[in-house]
Amino acid sequence: MRKFTLQTTVLCIILIAVAFVGGYYVGHFVCAKQSIQKLYEQADALFTKKDKTLEDRRQAFFYYKLAAEGGLTEAQYSLGLCYLRQDGTGENEEEAFNWFRKAVHAEDDMTALSRLQQAAEKGNKKAQYIFGFYYRYGKGGIVQDGGVVQGDETAFNWYEKAAEAGLSYAQNTVGFCYSNGIGVSVNDEMALHWYYIAADNGDTWAINNIGVCYSNGEGGLHKDKKTALDWFRKAADSGNALAMSNIGTYYEYGEGGIRKDEQRALEWYRMAADNGSAHGMRNVGIFYEYGKGGLTKDYYEAQQWYQKANERRCSGIQEDLDRISAKLKR
Repeated sequence: MRKFTLQTTVLCIILIAVAFVGGYYVGHFVCAKQSIQKLYEQADALFTKKDKTLEDRRQAFFYYKLAAEGGLTEAQYSLGLCYLRQDGTGENEEEAFNWFRKAVHAEDDMTALSRLQQAAEKGNKKAQYIFGFYYRYGKGGIVQDGGVVQGDETAFNWYEKAAEAGLSYAQNTVGFCYSNGIGVSVNDEMALHWYYIAADNGDTWAINNIGVCYSNGEGGLHKDKKTALDWFRKAADSGNALAMSNIGTYYEYGEGGIRKDEQRALEWYRMAADNGSAHGMRNVGIFYEYGKGGLTKDYYEAQQWYQKANERRCSGIQEDLDRISAKLKR
């Protein structure tokens, strides 16, 4: 019979203990990874619902955030896109790019750009979309050949790859590019085509954009304000802030078969502003400036709302700021 020395016995005990403790932590590590993946899958399921509500979007954002903080790359991409597109949260471009950098383990935008390109070329559709966004807006040190043309064309190509891979964000963006001639010739029918695809995949921006097409009679559609309002309401029910502002405009001017009602318009504009819409903020400012919707004229309050809209890069806002500044100096 083999004899065990004291040293051998102690070593055996240590090895058994290490094996037990190591197994315990490995087991918990595996469970944690599975839990993080499950959170991400739950977020995706909520986010891609065709008739998702604002609460669904907020819950999806919450799950994405938990999974992203747990280190899951796809969740980090998704969380950044939520911040970029006001999906389930307010717009925060700085936070968006912070998460994009984390997803590719980069300290700066130039490094992130290089690593995003690698991921995009390997077929990651979210990386393709984000890489296109970097090109569109000149992030990571990209020079856009005097401003737009080369950057826009390259951006469109990457948006299209992501759209064809089934990413609803990209499908809506491709439609927007066709509608506005960004990196491709204007083609309203192709724009509407992509909006319908994106809307069918639950993209609230695309749902709003279909409403815009009906409102303006674009993409081969006959102008139909009532149908446009239906699409705006559908997008607003899903939490789209721009759609809320569009509904406010319909109430302000009495369009789409509804009676003109400036107070209801103001309610919708405030709701839009509260959910991050620059257009909603601007319109609240206009109502204060001109005393509409039951408000007393208040130039200072109007200026505050215009400044908020300006921080969100609202188009045409500088004219409003100049006008209200001149009124305050009188």
